[in-house]
Order: sequence, then C-alpha cells, then structure tokens
Amino acid sequence: MAIFNSTLNTTFTTVFSSPLSFDSTAVTAIYLCNKGVGVASVNVHLVPSGDLASDSNIIYYDLKLAPSDTYVIDSERIILDQGDSIVAISDVAGDV
Repeated sequence: MAIFNSTLNTTFTTVFSSPLSFDSTAVTAIYLCNKGVGVASVNVHLVPSGDLASDSNIIYYDLKLAPSDTYVIDSERIILDQGDSIVAISDVAGDV
C-alpha cells in the first residue's frame, strides 16, 4: 500500500499519476479533508494519459466540504492505466 498526500489549490492539482512502469494502478480510497474555517468546493477529475482536466472527465463536481469535515471516496475502486491521473481543484487554496 502506498499513501500519497496533496494540498489542493485554486488551479488544477495532480493528486496522483499512474506510473508508466505498471500496466494499471488501483486507487482504493481518496480522502478529502477541509482544514479551513469556511466551506470549500472541490472538483475531482479522472484524466486519461495525455489529456487535461475538463468537464468530460469530471467525477465529482462542486462537492461541498464543511469546515473540519472529511469526505471519503471509497465505494468503487478506480483503475488507472499507464499515465492516467487524478486531478482536483478547490475554490480555496491550501484548505483541502
């Protein structure tokens, strides 16, 4: 098991990229934690290799996180092919 941590910004942040050395990678859980004092809005994208985050690959849109709240994405395994990535953006830099 590997653990990756990222802090989201108001620009797209690559949270995880599937290594080119593996055929595919399974992501079993994503935790989004709002450390701020206000509500944060988050978008999460599954981006195919060579592509950019856009409306066509968004999986969570305008997800509202209350202050000191955590949202867990773990209902389905996410399988990423080589070079695919998980990209996220928040309306508040540094809180999620």
